[in-house]
Parts: sequence; structure tokens; C-alpha cells
Amino acid sequence: MPENRLGLDIQSDSVRAVVIGGGLKPRVAAHAQVEVNGQGGLALALNKALEDLGGQTDVDRIPCSVSFGDANTSFKNVVIPFSEAKKIRQVLPFELESLIPYKVEEAVPDYHVIRKGDHTECLAAVTTAFEVGGALEIMANAGLNADILAPSGASKVLGYLAWAQPKEDGVFLDVERDRVLLGLFSGKDLILLRNLRQNFEGNLKALAGQINLTIRAFTEKNKPAFNPKAIYCAGAGMNWENLQDAVQEQTGLPLKEINLTRDLQLPMEGRVAGNWDSSAMDGALALALYHPTETTGFNMRQGPFAVRRRWEQYKGWVIHVSILLAILLAAFGVRYFANKSVQEAKIASLKSQIEEVYQSAMEGRASSGDPLAAMMSEMEALSQAPIFPGAEGANVQVVDVLKAISDGIPPALNVKITSFSVNPERVEINGETDAYESATEIKTGLERQPLFEDVSLQSVTAGKDPGVWKFRIKAQVQKESGTNS
Repeated sequence: MPENRLGLDIQSDSVRAVVIGGGLKPRVAAHAQVEVNGQGGLALALNKALEDLGGQTDVDRIPCSVSFGDANTSFKNVVIPFSEAKKIRQVLPFELESLIPYKVEEAVPDYHVIRKGDHTECLAAVTTAFEVGGALEIMANAGLNADILAPSGASKVLGYLAWAQPKEDGVFLDVERDRVLLGLFSGKDLILLRNLRQNFEGNLKALAGQINLTIRAFTEKNKPAFNPKAIYCAGAGMNWENLQDAVQEQTGLPLKEINLTRDLQLPMEGRVAGNWDSSAMDGALALALYHPTETTGFNMRQGPFAVRRRWEQYKGWVIHVSILLAILLAAFGVRYFANKSVQEAKIASLKSQIEEVYQSAMEGRASSGDPLAAMMSEMEALSQAPIFPGAEGANVQVVDVLKAISDGIPPALNVKITSFSVNPERVEINGETDAYESATEIKTGLERQPLFEDVSLQSVTAGKDPGVWKFRIKAQVQKESGTNS
């Protein structure tokens, strides 16, 4: 695991965060848990959690895996009659149409392969575009790069199966206050997930009944029979009174607690080990540790919300162009040295032309040795002329505003400025970019420029063409930063 990663498990009542330190053996570098209350809500709790993490380790620009709980995610087993990933993604929303109470166009699905051959048996997860877009907006406002958006309970069971490599059939429970995620696994393969949207704390008998019903229904449908040996339980519900006794009595199966730090023997730095609560923090820990792939695990950043991995997408093209460019440069170098005398003659001719341009532009004034430097000096003087007045004799030039915009836009982003207006009161920038979160990165970059204050992202909307997001940003110019006239 080469990089540090932040796992954020955001439930309805709390924000749970874990930072995993990279290296040959991952370690728990920092963690925080903050309750969500009515006064500040989720935004305040998230900022407080990040502040607590920052006091333990460096979280600046750290990649992030986030879950907004599983309450609004549905799961279904589907069989698709082909194996190509692209085709599976094209038909997946329609396979889930009977499961969702909203339009197919509003669905954001992903899938986890169970078995693959001429057809693909997979476990599908689906949520709404509104849910995904809202989650990414909250992350962007907090300055986080959330490249993975996953159901925490599903990440927990998939991570546990990948690391523990069990040999027998079993039942998985992830118990939270407002829902229970129930899963069945056969060896290391996850074969079923059900999202029970109910608080079972006061009705543990009903929870056990759902477990028995799920096992019986799956066994009747699938041959050979599913034969679980134990129930593996995680989540805050492990602290419920009588949970273990009630489930064991009703199902006849032993209930075992999942504790990822113990089961995986993860080292934990001394300053963060004292108040670690595995039942609450394992969701965030699993998010930081388990990374979904194209066909395993779940990442709801699909469709218009997919991460644009520019280097992976264009790596081959860049390499070929670089080789071609190197060949061209080598040929140019040989030609240059072979024709040095010709180049020197051209340089002399250019110097003569510069002198003629200078005499024409400067109205016959003699140049003091370097006509090009003299003209640039005159242009610099013109650039200092005020475009509009500032306070206390200060002046702001449009060239200063343009430079601040250029410096503020991160060079790695794909940005097209479509319109720009400036007046003594404000600057307005309209443009297009290729990803939803890029607009927030532009706003953050402009906020760092001393020339601007009160930078606001007015809107981010999807364009007509795929992969195009239109944005509008407004900012006030700090007039005291202008050039004195």
C-alpha cells in the first residue's frame, strides 16, 4: 500500500475518520469520531473531524475514500449474458429498473463480479445521482479529493473476506442505528447483500428472523445448499445489550465480532491507540484499506461522476508523442549545427529588422545599444497605466487581474475560459472543465491569490456534451493590491 489514504464513514449521527499510513505494512496513523448535532450539522462535524486528524498527522491533499452510509443504497444479484465490462455497465441500470423507485436516468449503479464465464453473475449496487452529486459537493467544499465513493458496510465485508480468506460459508452483519447490512459469503466470495432499513435495537428477534429467512430463501434457490458455520458481526450495534445472545439463540449459529485491527494485526501508533473503538471505526478503516477495481468492490463514482484518470487514459499516446518529439529535436539539432553560418546571417538580418521597427515605433529616437530592450521598457511603462482607479491613489490593471487568474488555475486541470468581465466592483469568470470537482479546485486556487477576495462558485452545471461541466465564479478585487500611479 504505497500511499496514505483517508477513510470517511459518514453516518446520520456521526462522522468517523481514519488515516492509514502507507508502506509495506499499513498502519493506523490517525482517527477521529465526531457526533453530528443540530447546531452545526454535518458540515461542522466534518470540519471538526478533519481538524482532529490534522493534529495527529498530515492530511493536506490526501486521497479519500468516503461513504455516506448504506441507507440509500440497494443491492441485487443479477446475471448478465456477456462478460465485457463496457457492455455490463450499459445494461446494468435496466437490470435494476424493477428495484429502484426512480427513473433509470437518475440511477448510478456499480457491480461486483461473483462468477464470470460466458455470462457474468454479479452483485449490483445502485443509488441516485442526487445522492452521489450531493456527497461529492460536500467533500469538495471541505477541500477533499474523494476519488472513491463506496457503501461502508459492503467495503467492510469485502475487505474482511479479502484479508481473512475464510474457507467456510458464513453470514455477515453490519449493524448501525438506522440499518443492518446482511450478507452471505461462501469462502472468500461474497454472494448476497441485503439492506434492511430498520432499527432493530428494540426487536432483536425480528433481526434473527430476517437472518433465518435470508438463509432459507437462498438455500432453496441455489444448489448445492448454503451451509453457514457462523455469523460475523461488525458495526456500532455490537454494543447493543443482548445482541449476541438473542441472535445465537434464534439462529443456532455462533456470533463472532469482527475487529479489523485485531484480525489483520494492524499496527497502531501509540497516541491514537488509547481511545480506538473497533465497532465504530471499522467502517472508516475498511474504506481506507479496501480499494475497489473495475470488477470487484463498489465505487459509485460512475458515469458523469467518474474520476478522470488522465495519465492512465493518455499514457500510451504521451509516450509515442514524446519519442516522436525527441526524434524531431535531434534532427533539428543536426540541421542547426550544419547550417550555423546560415543562422548567423539570419540573426544579423533580424537585428536589422528590429532596429527598423524601433525607429518606426519610437519616431526616430536613437536606441541605446539594444532596441528590443528599449521597446520592452516602453511597453512596461504602458502596462502600468491604470485601467480603473483604486483607493488612496492605488490603481488596478487588467493585466494584473489576468495574471492572478492564470496563476490561480492549477496547471494540471483542463480548463477553457469562455468569457471574462471586470469592473471596479468585481470579476466574473465563465468557463468549462472536464470534471465536477475541478470547478472547486479553480475556486480554491483563486482564493489563494492576494489580488482576490470573497471568491464564490456561483454554479456548476453539466454541459450538453459528455464530460463537460460549465462553471461561473465571481470575486472582488482587493483594490489596495493595485499598482500605485
